[in-house]
Amino acid sequence: MSYPGDGRFRAFVIATKVLLLASLPFLAVGYGTKVIDIATKISFSWQFISFLLGAALFLPAWWLSSRYLWKPWQFICTLEHEVTHAIVGLPFLLVPLRMWVTASHGGHVKQSWIGPSWLGPLYGPGRILSGLAPYFLPTISYLLIASSFFLNQPQARWFPVTLGFVTTFHIISTWAETEYRQPDIREAGLVFSTVFLPVANLIALGGVFAFIADGPTGFTRFWTDGFFRSLSSVWSFQSWVADALRASRF
Repeated sequence: MSYPGDGRFRAFVIATKVLLLASLPFLAVGYGTKVIDIATKISFSWQFISFLLGAALFLPAWWLSSRYLWKPWQFICTLEHEVTHAIVGLPFLLVPLRMWVTASHGGHVKQSWIGPSWLGPLYGPGRILSGLAPYFLPTISYLLIASSFFLNQPQARWFPVTLGFVTTFHIISTWAETEYRQPDIREAGLVFSTVFLPVANLIALGGVFAFIADGPTGFTRFWTDGFFRSLSSVWSFQSWVADALRASRF
C-alpha cells in the first residue's frame, strides 16, 4: 500500500496508535466477555448447524484449490486482501487510485487522502485500520451481514451455509498471509500489530458469531453491549486505581 502525502498527517497516525493501545485492554474485556456470554447461551439451531456445515464444506474446497488450482486460489486471496484495504479506507476519505493484483507476485493498492485539512484526524485511524484490515476483517462475511439488514436473507437456507464458507475462507487465508515479513504489518509497526490484531480479530469474528447466534438483532446488540462493557471496564479500572492511591496514603 502507499499513501501520497502521508508526512502531513504523521502526528495523527501516532496519536491514533497511542489511543488504540490504551483502549485495547478495555475493548478486549468488553467484547471478550460478550463473546463468552453468547457462547454460553448459544443453541444448536438450524442456522448454527448450517454455518458449521458451510465451514466444513470449505475445507475440501480449500484443499483442492490450493493443490490443483494454486494460481486462481492465490489470485482470489490477493484480490480479497486488496479490496479490503480499499473498502475500509473509504469511510476515512482514503480513496483507492490504483489496484494491482496478481496470482504469484502479490498485490498493491494506492490510496489518496481527499479530505480537507480540518478533517485530518480521520487520516490516522483510516491509515491504520485500512492498512491492517485484511488481517482481521472478514470482508465478505460482513458484506453478507450488511445485506441481511435490507433483505430477508437470514431466513434462507443457503445464507448461514454461505456465511460459514466465506468466514472460514477468511480465517484460513488470513492465517496463511499474516507474518512479520508482510509490508502492511511492518509499516504499522511490529509491536503495535502484535498487540492490536488479536483484539481486532476477537471483535470482528465475535460479530459474525453474534449474528449466527441471534441474527441482525444479535449482531447490533454485540456492538452496543461490547462498547458499553468496554466503557464499564474503564470506570472499574479508574475506581481501582483511585482506591489503590487512597490506600497507599495510609
